[in-house]
Amino acid sequence: MSSEAPGNPLHERYASREMAAIFSTASRYSTWRRLWIVLARTQRELGLPISGEQIAALEAAPALDLARVAEIEAKTRHDVVAHLRHFAEQAGVGGGILHLGATSAFVTDNTDQLLARAALDLLERRLATVIAALADFARRWRALPCLAYT
Repeated sequence: MSSEAPGNPLHERYASREMAAIFSTASRYSTWRRLWIVLARTQRELGLPISGEQIAALEAAPALDLARVAEIEAKTRHDVVAHLRHFAEQAGVGGGILHLGATSAFVTDNTDQLLARAALDLLERRLATVIAALADFARRWRALPCLAYT
């Protein structure tokens, strides 16, 4: 999590507020946390020795502290490991069950899919609005003669 990385102009200049929020750092890393909680719940349902208390501790953990994650990542040189260790620090008794049997790709790839789905949902809503506006425009001006249409 180097703060020295250049920004992305597509995100910083051209994205709508809603799209920027979907792909924001906070959205990405909070999705990681949600995925780890879902993984723990599912593993518990499948019979792994995970208690309700441990899952409750994960759910009750405070918001992530990006400065703390950066400290850990400076030592581990691994973003997912840094987030896992930070979440474990915050989750107390729940920290020991995080990421059981998972790989880094579990959170990174699934997060990419979830964020892409949210972005497509936003685009779909926006596109429907544009199509409706174009249809209204076409109906309004349908009787207007135009030159050079082929």
